[in-house]
Amino acid sequence: MWDDLLGEDSIGSEGGEVIRDEEYGYSCRITLEELAHCYAITCGIYGCMMHTVYCGEDYMKKYDEMKSELQRFVDSDLTEDEKNKFYDDFTSRF
Repeated sequence: MWDDLLGEDSIGSEGGEVIRDEEYGYSCRITLEELAHCYAITCGIYGCMMHTVYCGEDYMKKYDEMKSELQRFVDSDLTEDEKNKFYDDFTSRF
């Protein structure tokens, strides 16, 4: 289950207004910010990976895709090599 971490008047790591901020299984977090001319999605798997993507009007579709992949990763039982492949594939795709 994703937990909502959104506070009032939140400013994100990219300096924008935080629209959504969620955490899954105390293992990963994803944040959506509205910037002046685009949107930023910042996500991380605690202790392993941090990644930021900038996008236009397709921001919600991309946010949901990233969130789904992060959840699938956290719920999986992968070897270290498989985890490293996921990090590379995820950051290349997004």
